[in-house]
Amino acid sequence: MDEHRSLIACYYTEHLQELVVFATNALHGDRMAAEDMVQTVFEKLLVITQPILPDSLKALVYTMLRRQICDFWRRRQNEQLYEQTVRFTQPTTTNETFSVCSAHQINELLEHKLARMAYSASSVLRLHLYEGLSVSEIAQRLDINYKAAENRLGAGRREVRSYLRPLLAS
Repeated sequence: MDEHRSLIACYYTEHLQELVVFATNALHGDRMAAEDMVQTVFEKLLVITQPILPDSLKALVYTMLRRQICDFWRRRQNEQLYEQTVRFTQPTTTNETFSVCSAHQINELLEHKLARMAYSASSVLRLHLYEGLSVSEIAQRLDINYKAAENRLGAGRREVRSYLRPLLAS
């Protein structure tokens, strides 16, 4: 395991700038997001328990980074489609006009609530929402049993729904 971490650390120090430049170009100049994605890739590499061969590390890193970038653009496209749909829908009353939120505003409300939730529920909910992990993958990542992960995810969802419902209805 120590050899595994040293291999990843060595690759990280030698190729960090190269990876950030690659991601920045793919994200049309968004260096902050690129740095975050590179960090996320290496965080995920550190939790992999299977041995990684030095010859395959470069391909693995670039594959993981490309998938992160694709996910980023997929989310961005969905947000833009949602906002266009909302923008071109003609509300019939004044109240409906004020109740329309953009996807960005909803994400801000969600982040606000997640920051104030208990860590046990918010960590499970973040893994599910942002990384798309299933309950079994969350349980494995957090080293908790399946039922606990399932219960925390359900509790977190209920808490977020009860927080967002009045805000979006008004």
